[in-house]
Amino acid sequence: MGLLDLFQKTRETSMEMKPQEDDAVKVVKCKGCGAELKAYVYGKNLYVCPHCGRYGRLLARTRIRQIADKDSFEELFGNLAPADPINFPGYADKTAELAEKVGITLANLSVLKTGKAKAVRFSTLDALCRALACQPGDILEFTEDGSNG
Repeated sequence: MGLLDLFQKTRETSMEMKPQEDDAVKVVKCKGCGAELKAYVYGKNLYVCPHCGRYGRLLARTRIRQIADKDSFEELFGNLAPADPINFPGYADKTAELAEKVGITLANLSVLKTGKAKAVRFSTLDALCRALACQPGDILEFTEDGSNG
C-alpha cells in the first residue's frame, strides 16, 4: 500500500485537476484576483496564481503528489500495539476484539484511548458506540481551551 492509498477521494474540485495537455481549454478562476487561468498552466504552476500569488485549495492526495518522491512511502510503527502496564486479565484479547469490531487498527485504537487523536470520523465514533453500547457523550468530553482531558 502506498501513501496515496491512505487518502480516499471524497469530492471533485477544480483545484485537483491534473495538468494534461488536452485540457488546455479548461479554465479555472482565481479566487484572489479573479483572473481566468488555463487549468493546465495553473496545475503546472503548482496551483498558485501567477498574477496574485494566491494558493489554490488542494486535496491531500494532490499535495502529497507534489512533495513526496514516487514510491518512497514507508510505514513506521505499523505493528504498534497498546501496552498493558498493570497486566489486566484479558486486556490484549479485549482490545483486539474491540479494534476488530470497530474496524480500526490496534495502533489507532491506542491513539483514541490515550486522547491523542486530533479528529475522529463519525463512522468510527458510531462503530465505537455500537461496540461499547454507549452514547458519544459517554466517551467524548468538551473542554473550552481545546486541551485533552
